[in-house]
Amino acid sequence: MNVKFFPIILMALDVLASIVYFCNGDIKKGLYWFFAFGLTYTVPF
Repeated sequence: MNVKFFPIILMALDVLASIVYFCNGDIKKGLYWFFAFGLTYTVPF
């Protein structure tokens, strides 16, 4: 089993949250979740 399973799930949720906020016009929260994805990507990988 891959140890990095949880970070992949978390990154998917970050990207999905970012898309939802961007579609609703909330740029600040969309960027927040997009950068959360970036941080989640850089730490375990």
